[in-house]
Amino acid sequence: MPEFHFVIELAGFALALVSVGFVLFEIRAHGRRGAQELRIQEERLKFDNTKWQFEAEHIGAQASRLEKFAFPLADRLKDQLKADPEWIADALRRSELFPYESSIFGRRSEHYKEEKNCLAQQFSALLVPHLEQLAEVHPRICLIIDSGTTLYPLFEHLGKAVLAADRSAPWVDKVEIITNNLPGVFNLMRATRSPSTTDAPRVPIKCTVVAGQLLTSYVAVTGEDTQTSIKTLLDDREGSYNISLVTGNWVRLRRKHPICPIPLARGPGHLDFKQTIMNVSNENYIIAPLGKLLDITKAHAEQLLRAEQLLANSRESYHEVNTEHPDSPVSVDSVRLVTTYRAKASSILYRYSASVRASLDPENTTLKRELRDMRHVFVSFDPESDDVDTQKVKEFPHPNTHDTEFYKLFLIH
Repeated sequence: MPEFHFVIELAGFALALVSVGFVLFEIRAHGRRGAQELRIQEERLKFDNTKWQFEAEHIGAQASRLEKFAFPLADRLKDQLKADPEWIADALRRSELFPYESSIFGRRSEHYKEEKNCLAQQFSALLVPHLEQLAEVHPRICLIIDSGTTLYPLFEHLGKAVLAADRSAPWVDKVEIITNNLPGVFNLMRATRSPSTTDAPRVPIKCTVVAGQLLTSYVAVTGEDTQTSIKTLLDDREGSYNISLVTGNWVRLRRKHPICPIPLARGPGHLDFKQTIMNVSNENYIIAPLGKLLDITKAHAEQLLRAEQLLANSRESYHEVNTEHPDSPVSVDSVRLVTTYRAKASSILYRYSASVRASLDPENTTLKRELRDMRHVFVSFDPESDDVDTQKVKEFPHPNTHDTEFYKLFLIH
């Protein structure tokens, strides 16, 4: 039995030795694998480091090559922005980076664009001297500007005209712009910003935005609060001389004498705003491209625009400012048209242009040099192309007006 126990103990001791040997073997093997993995990681790091160095050198070489083009390009962009900052604004508008670009305002801003800009530039050149003259006899002048794309460029040209004038002159402090045209206000700020500073623009003329409900489709404020705001503002400015600049979706020429332009509008609050400011103004200027003037009766206009409304699938009807409102009639003698005329016989609106001028201004007071002497204002504007189809697209950008019967209203046969 002692021999048997000795054999068992010996076998157990041998098994223990084998186990220890196996453990030592595994430890050594694991150490070799760890060392191998470490060498692999070192090699990878060396490779990555070499790769990064190569890429850094490559990027540096590319940057050096690009500098030859980037700096001259940056200088050209800078010069272009100084000479004509409007081009980048146009790009931003088309890229829909501005919040109103998907609105009706944004889409219509491209309609009659060159003609609207021409009207704004020429009319502001007449308006500023007129304001100077009025300031000699009136302590305060309120320039009330309607919403809409037609009047949008006017803010820019007014701002530039004021900057060009002597800002120490008394008339600048006497004039105040009152408006519900939100994009117009931003355009005024942009136009008066100094290109040499990044500070907020200091608008050289007082500008007040009326209260009201935001109408996002037209980017304007309207509604009952707007009417109340206008009346309160003017009551607070008792004795002010008021000038309204108004536009419309369409403008009808009144058949009664004296013949004058009457704005038409649709959309919540638009007509009420136009009616209110025309009622309280000493002078009313209705500003519109020639292709938006309808020389027809009120009944004919209602019939025509009802059909246009159906084609546009719109629930909103057109209504016009009431010049004979029993409570507050608009003085038709105070209402003047500001539009364009066609001097080139090749223009499709040449005959219509001559007809409108003959009806509204038979004495041709447009030749007068001062705004106060003009019964109506006609600015020369001719299309660049003589092609009839190209002209139709420019003169009538709304698809619903591309109709033979509609063209006949403008003496196009």
